[in-house]
Amino acid sequence: MTFNYEDIVTQISTACGLSAVNFMFGYPSEVNQKHNRQYPLLVLSPATSSFANPFENEEQLSMQMYLYRQGTSSLKADYKNLMEDLRKVLKNTFHNNEHKLTINGGVDIQRINDVQNDRLVGLVVTLNINAHTICLLD
Repeated sequence: MTFNYEDIVTQISTACGLSAVNFMFGYPSEVNQKHNRQYPLLVLSPATSSFANPFENEEQLSMQMYLYRQGTSSLKADYKNLMEDLRKVLKNTFHNNEHKLTINGGVDIQRINDVQNDRLVGLVVTLNINAHTICLLD
């Protein structure tokens, strides 16, 4: 079975719902444009794709996620909660999809704070995924 990009976005969105994390597909700048956001919030930006061999159905996607929470008085606790949110989302995304999606090269995490209009605490997560998708030149 193959996955297309929309399937991957849907899988991450579903994983967020299972993890009690709100989901938005778009760009971090859009967080300020809509008010009354519910947190925690995961913003999935459009991925970049590459095909090492366009005659095979293996696609490498570089994905960037922004995971936000409203800050409390303890930055240490905020980051701990964000890491737990991320762990749940990733677990729910990749569980039962081992043969269709794999993380390639690890996960990079940058911790940020005092961002957006709501002075949010966040994680910028970059991961490279190998996906069993379409054959580009079939």
